Amino acid sequence: VKAGPVTFTFKNVGTQTHEMLVVRTDLAVGALPVDPITRKFNEESSEWQVIDEISEYEPGEVKDLTLDLAPGKYQLVCNIEGHYQFGMATAFEVDS
Repeated sequence: VKAGPVTFTFKNVGTQTHEMLVVRTDLAVGALPVDPITRKFNEESSEWQVIDEISEYEPGEVKDLTLDLAPGKYQLVCNIEGHYQFGMATAFEVDS
């Protein structure tokens, strides 16, 4: 993805509520540490940066999010309990 304005469109095609966080991190997908009790990663950690998010959205809903992204490595992550642990994340890179 080129640096600058980027629009994400997410459609919840599942049967559960989801959310989508844009996280700036050099960690590999699946490497964000997850709390064993909450089964979520810490969104406030200084080791990565949550840029923005689409808050919880229901099955069938479509949500857009436009961000002005700087060069770097990012992940799109669902941080609903257990979802990240079960692979709901993907990595992407922003180039200048």
